[in-house]
Amino acid sequence: MARSTKIFGYWTSSVDEESAKEAIKMAGLPVLLMGFNAALTALIALSQTTPDLTLAAWCAAISLALFVVAFRIRAEKSGWTPLAVGLFAAFLVISVSSASIALKRVGVIEISSIQIVTGWIVPLICTILVVAGFKGWLWLRENDVRRPL
Repeated sequence: MARSTKIFGYWTSSVDEESAKEAIKMAGLPVLLMGFNAALTALIALSQTTPDLTLAAWCAAISLALFVVAFRIRAEKSGWTPLAVGLFAAFLVISVSSASIALKRVGVIEISSIQIVTGWIVPLICTILVVAGFKGWLWLRENDVRRPL
């Protein structure tokens, strides 16, 4: 398998079928992590003094979809990768915007470092693996390799 690692070993270059499939399989891990993050965001939205039901409902739905897609990708069903990228992007926008809104509401002093890490840093690290997986899917598509659902 010809593969080069960059960005702290997270990036897998897709140069052959095996490395492309490995990149896609690794993309399932951050999708699962973001599913847990979405579920946590839904629980936090529900536990507020005035629950934000809209945010909780969206995050719960995205969380469930991310869980299903993550397990399908880890089972080497690479046809789910474009859906994973779309769901991941949707939750990334929700996560970063809700963290930004919280930061504006309470200020830097009141917000915990855990909220900053889960809202901004973890999703950005996960983005590296998702993009590498999507590039692997594109490599398989360009080379007419079967991408099962």
